[in-house]
Amino acid sequence: MKRLFLSVLFGLCSLCLFTSVSLADTFPAQAVAIAETFATTIDSRSYQAAYMSGAELLRLANDEQSWIDKTERKQIVLGKVHQRTLKLTRAVTSPADFPDGDYLWVYFDARTERKTKAAEVILVEQRDSAWAVCSYSIR
Repeated sequence: MKRLFLSVLFGLCSLCLFTSVSLADTFPAQAVAIAETFATTIDSRSYQAAYMSGAELLRLANDEQSWIDKTERKQIVLGKVHQRTLKLTRAVTSPADFPDGDYLWVYFDARTERKTKAAEVILVEQRDSAWAVCSYSIR
């Protein structure tokens, strides 16, 4: 009886583990795609389009013209991104300066016209099963 119980328990734990891994792989892939699309929109100097495609939190936290000016200045200083490679993602539920929720930090290693080792850091939020960018920075 004890052996049967342990076998069933092991089976249920395995099922939960494999199910959560497959879901975790799906959602970050969607979030990373949104982050990359946002970054390439900035690469094309379509700052207003990037701003408007962002999450409501991006627009609430940043005045449109100020955000566009800041993002454009960074592009001028560092130059256009020539290469971007996903470094890591990290799920968080309580990022600084944002309300609690489901978020994913997306980190890219980047190479720009004037900086061989830059980092793009993008925070995406999941709301109603859709991902949108809340914060973008390049350093």
